[in-house]
Amino acid sequence: MDDSFEKHKKNQFLQQPAKHWDLFYKRNSNNFFKDRHWTIREFPELIKDHSFLLEIGCGHGSFVFPLLESTKLFIYAVDFSPKAIELVKSHPDYNTDRMMAHVMDISVKTTFPLLPPVDLVSCIFILSALPPDNLLKAVQNIYDLMTDGGILIFRDYAIGDLAQKRFKSTAEISPGCYYRHDGTLSYFFSLSSFTKVFSSVGFEILEAEYVKKDVVNRKQDLTMARVFLQARLCKKQVL
Repeated sequence: MDDSFEKHKKNQFLQQPAKHWDLFYKRNSNNFFKDRHWTIREFPELIKDHSFLLEIGCGHGSFVFPLLESTKLFIYAVDFSPKAIELVKSHPDYNTDRMMAHVMDISVKTTFPLLPPVDLVSCIFILSALPPDNLLKAVQNIYDLMTDGGILIFRDYAIGDLAQKRFKSTAEISPGCYYRHDGTLSYFFSLSSFTKVFSSVGFEILEAEYVKKDVVNRKQDLTMARVFLQARLCKKQVL
C-alpha cells in the first residue's frame, strides 16, 4: 500500500475519534459490551462516601445501569458519541431523577455541558480511545472538573494485553496506540506512562497496578491472557 495513503488514513483516525466511535455504536447498538457488575467489587468508593459520580465515556450504559441498581449515586454520564448518548437515553432504566446523560468530549472544553464540581469520577476503558496527543488535555480537564480531595477511579488496557499482541505492526499509529479496521483507536498504558501523565497535572496516585486475568473461552477451548491497568487517584487538596 502507498505510504502516503497509509499516513493519510492514520491521520484521519487520529483527528476524528468521536466520528468512528459514533459509527461503532450505530453498527453495534447495545449488544457489544457486557454489563460491568464487577466495578463495585473493585472500587468500593462507588457504594460509600459519595453522592455524585461523573462517568466519562459511558458508551451505551454497561457501567452506569448496573450502578443505578446497586447504589444511591446520582450519575452524570458523558460520551463523545451522540449515538452512545442516544442509546443511554432510550434505555428503559434511564431516569432523570437518578442520572443525566450528555454528549461531551473530555479533551475539548467547549463541548462541556454545565456540570457541578464532582468528588468522584470514573474512567473505565475510555482514555485508551483517545489519540495520545489528546491524553494530557483530557487528564487536565478531568482534574479541573473535580473538587479538592475528589477520587478518580481508572481501569484501561495495559501493555502486554492479548488485544495488543493481536494487532499487526502496521496498525500502530504511535508507540502503544493502534487503529482497528473500523477506525477506532486503542492505546495500551504502561505504568510509567500512566504515572507521568496523571502526576504532571497534580493527581496523587493512591494505587496503580497491572491486573492480569486469564479469560477462558470454553466453547473454543481458549485461554486468553488479559492485562489491564487499574488505579485510584486523588485530586490533592489545596492547603
